[in-house]
Amino acid sequence: MKKVMAFGTFDLLHPGHIKYLSAAKKLGDYLIVVLTTDKNVERLKGKKTVHSQKERAFMIGSLKMVNKAVVGKEKDFYFLVKKFKPQILALGYDQSEPIQKVREELLKRKINAKIVVIKAFNEKKYKGSKIRQKIKENS
Repeated sequence: MKKVMAFGTFDLLHPGHIKYLSAAKKLGDYLIVVLTTDKNVERLKGKKTVHSQKERAFMIGSLKMVNKAVVGKEKDFYFLVKKFKPQILALGYDQSEPIQKVREELLKRKINAKIVVIKAFNEKKYKGSKIRQKIKENS
């Protein structure tokens, strides 16, 4: 069975997320989605999530293409990669971690996984920050 792992915050679920996860699922047989913790979202993006990590994991885990949704670790971003041993890491086009740094970390931890970057789906419309801005403008 070919395992694929995808990553993200997935706070305001939108069609771009669905396209990303659908594309990730097509890369293998079993899709594991790792959600960024609430604390890390706040630290990395400078804002709180609308939905808690538990709520986000529930929503993502309810999608038919997702086999398992788990909340990541606060400090060790690669802990779950090592634990689940996916053959493919499906990264989003806007992944904050540089690809070279991901490759180096995989090598350091002796994790043999292919990295695939999933193309954006209408990022001018379907991006969390753009959706948040539109909500603000309409309220």
